[in-house]
Amino acid sequence: MKEFGTVECPNLNTISGALIDPLARYEDLFPGNVSLALQEPLLPIAGKNYSARGEVRVRLDGNEAGTMYVVAFRPGDGTGVATEAYQFLEIPLNLCNGQNKDGLVPRSKKGTLLEAFFPLATIRDERAIQYVACLEELTVDDVAVPTKIKKAWTLGDDKTAYRSYLRGRPVDHGPRIQLTTGHMRDGSRFGDPHAVHYNHNLCDAVIQVVGFLAVTKENVGLAPILDRLAVVPNQ
Repeated sequence: MKEFGTVECPNLNTISGALIDPLARYEDLFPGNVSLALQEPLLPIAGKNYSARGEVRVRLDGNEAGTMYVVAFRPGDGTGVATEAYQFLEIPLNLCNGQNKDGLVPRSKKGTLLEAFFPLATIRDERAIQYVACLEELTVDDVAVPTKIKKAWTLGDDKTAYRSYLRGRPVDHGPRIQLTTGHMRDGSRFGDPHAVHYNHNLCDAVIQVVGFLAVTKENVGLAPILDRLAVVPNQ
């Protein structure tokens, strides 16, 4: 068996171990008063529409400052849930292969000031390709009167670059942070609601592992730091 297992039967302990180094490099991006430490390894989570989740403890000035949730995606996985508000929306065929539709349904981000996205690694065969991911952020066509789900952004690398990394091209960037929810410079809000989705058309036999760190009123001290480090993803 391959070191990391297979897409159908991943070795979550080994994959969790491969996250230590990229997390350390992300910690290096932050000021010295912020620390990231993997507390819970990747484990299957009942009731979720993705394959596994772990937890990273975030500290600011030595105090608890939130949890980064580390999520392992297999093709077709998503972070969405079928809420009453959005479960009957039209889903374009290019987003869904007829399975796991609930994972595509955007979730409200009410109470979230901003949320940051951390590409940690893509797992293929015996390789953990650090800082590489290619996921879709989905939202609704009209927040006030939604009728269908649509793609809002690409998170991580674009498809062409991502596929070239899978073929063995050296990764030409280090750790990068993007925002999935927040405010534009003009004050307009984006990414609320949203779901993050691994489009089944992208590739197979690949697991993507990424982190999500939400900022609320309880850990607002992280907001100016992430606002400085993170970028708004491209369409």
